Amino acid sequence: MHIKNKIIIGTLIMMTFCTCVMAVTFTDLLEEHWAYQYVTTLSDNNIINGYPDGTYKPEGTISRAEFLKLVIAASMPKEVDISEVPPALEHWAGQYLFVAQTYGIVDAGSMDLTNIDEPITRMEMALIISKTDVMLRNKKINSNTNVTFNDYDTMNSEEIKWLTHAVGMNYINGYPDNTFKPDGNMTRAEAAAVIYRYQGIEVSQ
Repeated sequence: MHIKNKIIIGTLIMMTFCTCVMAVTFTDLLEEHWAYQYVTTLSDNNIINGYPDGTYKPEGTISRAEFLKLVIAASMPKEVDISEVPPALEHWAGQYLFVAQTYGIVDAGSMDLTNIDEPITRMEMALIISKTDVMLRNKKINSNTNVTFNDYDTMNSEEIKWLTHAVGMNYINGYPDNTFKPDGNMTRAEAAAVIYRYQGIEVSQ
């Protein structure tokens, strides 16, 4: 990380940021939906947002920009005003991308205007959330968990390392057939569940 970037982030941590918490409901998310508690809790804490028409679209896919915003927003100190961070791109998620690049969570140039709004894959999600946990929240990487998915042979060693952390920390899990489906896309409901667990909130199932 460049010294200049360290200074920028360090200075922002000293700023005071006032957040007003409001209860938000979404017209397409009933209380019976499996992700209702995840979504509404994150919404009330200003971490997750819906659409201008009052919907959340829980079964819709989530983009790289949207997921990156969720993870960084859930990880930054509350007193930091993200709007004061210089953007890495001329994009609404440019400030979040700057933080991610500064901390080595995302490689510079790997996200740009040509791909940042595309649906994120499950592997990309696991990499981002695990690296944020270790590099921004200073968690020790979890490498002791014995995680074996049937489709591990489609992943490289770096992907397995970070995926092991995400699974070991209970941020994400696989499917009933013991696959992870790394190239599959994540829905907005699934993303909310991941961020909810990432914050350390346990849900009774």
